[in-house]
Amino acid sequence: MVNQQLINYIKTQETQGYTPQQLRNSLIQQGYNAQEVDEAISYANQKNIYPQQQTTNKPMSSGASGIKRRNPFLIILFSIITLGIYGIFWLVFTTNELKKNTQSAPNPLLLLLMLIPFINFIIMFIYFWKYSKAINELTGFNSLALFLLWIFIGPVGMIISQIELNKKAE
Repeated sequence: MVNQQLINYIKTQETQGYTPQQLRNSLIQQGYNAQEVDEAISYANQKNIYPQQQTTNKPMSSGASGIKRRNPFLIILFSIITLGIYGIFWLVFTTNELKKNTQSAPNPLLLLLMLIPFINFIIMFIYFWKYSKAINELTGFNSLALFLLWIFIGPVGMIISQIELNKKAE
């Protein structure tokens, strides 16, 4: 159940000019559970809607909407076997999952621009930065570290991204 005091705190802080992302980062650093903070922010941003008392004994899902659990090492193996084609499909699928759950996920159509010589490196930096920010928004994983892994050691970035997504899978 969502903490009503946390919702009230978020509403108060937002009226003072703090963004939901700033509040989320601050509350997580103070030791609050990321899922609890996300739920409280969601309730705080809805007009006059407060959490209902939980009436059933059914446990609430800890997963984010539509995120599929995948084996990170099989992703690498399939990418090697298919000469990278599976890796592209995986990137599109996970980006679509991130778009459903975050605001900072890149548009998967940007991947098409990576086919154009010379600008493909610029698009790659933009895409992986936005992808890393979306992972950070969803799981709290350091976006700069993930971005650097994607740029310098792509397969490790892929594995870390899937491990973090698996933590939020349904």
